[in-house]
Amino acid sequence: MERKQHTLCVKLRKDDDFSFLNVRINICGAIWNAGCTIMREYYKNTGKTMTKGMLYAQLGEMRKHIPSWSLVYSQVLQQVADRILAAYELFFTNIKKKKNGAKLKCSPPKCHKIRKQKSMTFKQYGKGFLFTGPGEVTIQGKKFRYYDSYDGLLEQAAVHTMTVKRNSLGEIFLYITCSADTKGESWEGRSAVGMDFGLKRFLTLSDGTVIEHPEFFKQYTKEIKGLNRALSRKQGGKKGEAWSSGYKKSLEDLARLHLKIANQRRDWFYKLSRELCKRYSIICIEDLNMKAMQMHKHWGRKVSDYAYSEFVLILKGIAEKFGTAVVEVGTFFPSTRTCNECGHVNDKMAPDIRTFVCEECGYTIDRDLGAAINILSEGLRILRETKADSA
Repeated sequence: MERKQHTLCVKLRKDDDFSFLNVRINICGAIWNAGCTIMREYYKNTGKTMTKGMLYAQLGEMRKHIPSWSLVYSQVLQQVADRILAAYELFFTNIKKKKNGAKLKCSPPKCHKIRKQKSMTFKQYGKGFLFTGPGEVTIQGKKFRYYDSYDGLLEQAAVHTMTVKRNSLGEIFLYITCSADTKGESWEGRSAVGMDFGLKRFLTLSDGTVIEHPEFFKQYTKEIKGLNRALSRKQGGKKGEAWSSGYKKSLEDLARLHLKIANQRRDWFYKLSRELCKRYSIICIEDLNMKAMQMHKHWGRKVSDYAYSEFVLILKGIAEKFGTAVVEVGTFFPSTRTCNECGHVNDKMAPDIRTFVCEECGYTIDRDLGAAINILSEGLRILRETKADSA
């Protein structure tokens, strides 16, 4: 038995009163907007960003003079400030990457409409939230019931933080980070594999297996277009118009369909990750710049539908449970342009050529399969070096 960090998700029961939580999430939205404005003005005047202590102090002072802000705990306010500072840090990191040639859209955090605020986070167990019984949680003194899909694990685990998050349908979920004893699963006799991500085929494995993506978004394109047309005809579709009840209903229908697509995709990712981790003890993958790929005018929608980044996150989580090592190969490793036989790199190979023919030795192979084999070789090399360094 070993103690591991987990993020668990439970859903609050719909028959509870969510207005208590929605008011506080909206206040977090107002705090976000105030924090972004303060940071922007300070940066304009000084050319520097505020430190964590300075931003905490400014927002804390405002909290004394805005009565509604006292409805949220001081640590919740601090967490909003932490997110603003993290967003600025990412902004400056992306600017540096852009100067080095990376194709990235980057802008500092901005104010947004209050209804677009989706969550609030409690940073410490017992300070604002407490699990008081089976399927029951107390949030800022008010009791809520949740669907206990973990058979009482939350009552045994060492809980650290909790995020209260609402979706566009008005449902509320709790995301809890905790430490718990886990047994893990052992699967003997597994091999290593390299995986190449592609746009023709979702994954090509180094053992010749090809995995096609169901393309869930594409399956519902007609329905999405129809719902968007219906939404545009309702009062509220134009800028400045008040939302009619019909507009709200159409918006909810569209959100429900997008949620269905996201859930189907996530379910498929979990099942696929589990199957891969059962079969392989080492999985070598590419560390791709998916944001840059999503900006492409021809591939953008398909890349978003494939959601490779989400798949990798889920794969890493499942791999930890099965004791599978996931090794990421660098973004600029020339996996598709390197010969499996002699190692020659063909720098002039166009993206639309699907069969690799080596200029040096004449070796011929399917481009994606060759890339998967190269990713496996490079991943195993990285793994060997990592083990040697830690020895």
